[in-house]
Amino acid sequence: MKEDNMDIKLSATELKTLLRFATAQTHFLFKGSYYDQVDGVSMGSPLAPVLVNLFMGHNEKDWIENYKGSKILFYRRYVDGTFCVFEREQDAFSFYNYISSQHPNIRFTIYGDGSQ
Repeated sequence: MKEDNMDIKLSATELKTLLRFATAQTHFLFKGSYYDQVDGVSMGSPLAPVLVNLFMGHNEKDWIENYKGSKILFYRRYVDGTFCVFEREQDAFSFYNYISSQHPNIRFTIYGDGSQ
């Protein structure tokens, strides 16, 4: 737990326990059957945007710094959506392939010339 944040009176272990409880022990109804959420956060969960933002903020800096391809001319992210600009279309596809391979449960989408 960081010393400089005195508003949170939880230990790191307590915070992890609460996050696991809020994410791993989630149930949902789909087409008349109940399911357990076993990975990630259920779509529509009020926690989803917060946790996505935390996860991406934690990882994207390293992923971008370790990218060895063509220069990214512009990169911005809002929650789970990113907007990137590259010199050439092939550069965008190379980055897409790289960034999509950085975590087994994350798949990015790419939209380019409007044909998709």
